[in-house]
Amino acid sequence: MVLGVDPSIRECGVVVVHDDHLVYRRTLRPDPHLPDSERLTWIGETIGTVAETLEVNAIGVEAQYAGAARGNSLVKLAMCAGVVVGLGAWLGVPVYLVQPSEARAALGHGRMGKEQVHGAVRARLGLGDDYELTEHEAAAVAVALAVERRDRFAMVLATGGVSGAGRRAAGKRQKAGRTGALPTG
Repeated sequence: MVLGVDPSIRECGVVVVHDDHLVYRRTLRPDPHLPDSERLTWIGETIGTVAETLEVNAIGVEAQYAGAARGNSLVKLAMCAGVVVGLGAWLGVPVYLVQPSEARAALGHGRMGKEQVHGAVRARLGLGDDYELTEHEAAAVAVALAVERRDRFAMVLATGGVSGAGRRAAGKRQKAGRTGALPTG
């Protein structure tokens, strides 16, 4: 199972894909009135709960290029992606940075627009037109599919080298009663 993330501090697409099936999807929308640190913490905790509950074996996060955002927006996207990379290391799950063109190529070709990505994701996963799927969730699906198709020579940013620490931390969280049902709201 691969967790895919379209990082954003305002609307973060999070999905879990397994063998071309959508297992979980959600667009995280933290309270915009909270400080960035609290929004990022909430995003990390929510994604961590999903990753642990569904026992994902890889995480893909979309890398942003400088032309995609300007100034402060680019910094906030990078901070969100950094939270995901750190989370993967903490959990002992490999994290892959996926370029937008690579994510789109997993659906057909790397020059698709957002609407084309949305349509290609629906077609690939067999989702009907009435199935609600945000553009952020569609982008996260493309990222997850790109990770699924990567070969064994892909660059791993966070590896099992910290899995012992990740398992210990998970055990502590479980003892504290902080594992359970997937977050939905």
